[in-house]
Amino acid sequence: MIITPVSSSPAAFRGAPSAGVAYGITECLRSTKAASVAVEHGLGVDDVNAMLAAFLGQETSTSPVEQRVDVLSRWWAQFEAIHARQTTGMPTLWGLVEDGLYFVGYGQQGPVPQLYQRLMTPELVAEVNQLWDGITLPRWPHTIVSEPYPHKLMAETLGPAVAVWHGIALTAWYVCEGPYSRTPLSGLRTYHENDLAMLAEAGAPIHTSLFDELEDAERYLGPPQDLETHVQELQLPDGNISLRFSGGGQRRDGFEILRDINTRHCRWWTDNYLAAYLRSRWTQELTAVARELHRTIAAKGKTPTFRQFARFAALAANHWFNGDVASLYTAIGEKAPATPRRVDLLPIGAHDFINAVYTALGGKPYDEQLRITDFEASDRFRQMSRLATASIYYLQITEALGRVPEPTEFGVNRHEWEWAGGLDKGWRIFQDAIEQVRSNSHR
Repeated sequence: MIITPVSSSPAAFRGAPSAGVAYGITECLRSTKAASVAVEHGLGVDDVNAMLAAFLGQETSTSPVEQRVDVLSRWWAQFEAIHARQTTGMPTLWGLVEDGLYFVGYGQQGPVPQLYQRLMTPELVAEVNQLWDGITLPRWPHTIVSEPYPHKLMAETLGPAVAVWHGIALTAWYVCEGPYSRTPLSGLRTYHENDLAMLAEAGAPIHTSLFDELEDAERYLGPPQDLETHVQELQLPDGNISLRFSGGGQRRDGFEILRDINTRHCRWWTDNYLAAYLRSRWTQELTAVARELHRTIAAKGKTPTFRQFARFAALAANHWFNGDVASLYTAIGEKAPATPRRVDLLPIGAHDFINAVYTALGGKPYDEQLRITDFEASDRFRQMSRLATASIYYLQITEALGRVPEPTEFGVNRHEWEWAGGLDKGWRIFQDAIEQVRSNSHR
């Protein structure tokens, strides 16, 4: 167990600063103008940086927001370069951006788990893991708990830009390389219309000529080619029915045509909008928190409790402060009424932990064939898979409460327990499996 107090109090350094300097330090959070603050108040730049570091409760004067903006910028450069060099015959890039929970067991087509670990530099992957590995659960804001999917949280912090550009690139790939695409090229505008509207509102629009060019380029693609068809015969247990399954889809030559159009537009967007877009991401979120805080004070005549504040501040804290709500208080120029502690009970990576819990529950790999030949077995494994994925949430609650959760605190009614013969027996097996994995991981 790792429990680390997180300090963000301005009194962390000797001699509280004057109101003017405190304001200047807060401005440093927003614009890194340490030199101008030093001149204005007759201080040395090193002194201001030291005060800022103490004010932030960390060793460096670079604010948590600035650290994340820097990593997001470098991540974007690698993301863009990876897409730009993809060619026909290479594997899919579905999985480069982590955008969902990890489910174990069922062998189906989907994103490549943790593909970013293979394609991005280890240093950048490690930075993302470090800067987005903690979150606040609004229900229990006094503890910063483990974030099992830091790369997913990072992508959420980056916002609609990555959803649109990654989505367009994947559509171009699957239209050409098959087997199927979730939308044709002509449907891209509609498919991404909500995210495109958000980008335009943020002052970083994607020019409509991109979609015009992609639609026009479709006439230069090769004719559809049927992919290899796989036929499989299954004999059901009663021996009376034989079923045949086939899979195929189509592909078309010309992916590089679409890739180059997308790359050219994406690079132009990056050069002209990325820096301002990232600035708008954090300023909008922090401004919204400050506005809601002041609105609450005006309406109720008193400062909200730490838990009440977390209800509308946790998302911004998770995006820009590694879940530290107290640091968010500091960033908007307010004194935090409490200091959260950090608890980390996740002994290994979330994907490995989920795999291990699934195995400990008795789960095995299964596929569509098993659903036909032995539906009860496949459904039992499906239930185990969902519980194994939820084992991460079980750990988060344990971190927040300082004890294992009660069944109602975990939300047992959201899960199925037929695989174990009922809730009472299944809950004990589930808890034992989690503890077994944790114990084995610490050896």
